[in-house]
Amino acid sequence: MDFQSEDGEHLSYGERVKINVGGTIFETSLSTLTRLGDTVLSTMVANRWRSQEELFIDRDPTHFAKVLNYLRDGENFVPPAEDYLRENLRREAEVFYNLPGLAKMCLPEVFHVGDKVQWKESAIDSYWMSFVRSIRTCSILPSLRFAGYRETTKWLECFGCGNE
Repeated sequence: MDFQSEDGEHLSYGERVKINVGGTIFETSLSTLTRLGDTVLSTMVANRWRSQEELFIDRDPTHFAKVLNYLRDGENFVPPAEDYLRENLRREAEVFYNLPGLAKMCLPEVFHVGDKVQWKESAIDSYWMSFVRSIRTCSILPSLRFAGYRETTKWLECFGCGNE
């Protein structure tokens, strides 16, 4: 399958692209960068990148590997467990890279009495920590009980005394 840049150059979707983000070199495929359509990265590739050239992005490279992993993994991407890292990644995704799906994945999860939580097996540790952080701030914490066990199930239901 081919991709055509704005100047008419035909490129293979499997072609490798080198991206210099704030002095750190990343390498990925053209198909990864164009997978989601209208994003800053797909536009940069179409407008500015030429085969065998390096694409430069004047950004801090701290979160770029996670951006690439989101483009590769889609809905299977697991955001960082730490709140500050997730918030910084959300801002990068929303403000600079035009990746609303990634930004949404990085929003904090709030759980309420009666909610059922289902984890993807590959993300149990991350989701589990999010769940624990959520209930620690809950005003009814002393009355909450939980069904399910982290080691043996992929779901958890919290229930209280019928109050929220």
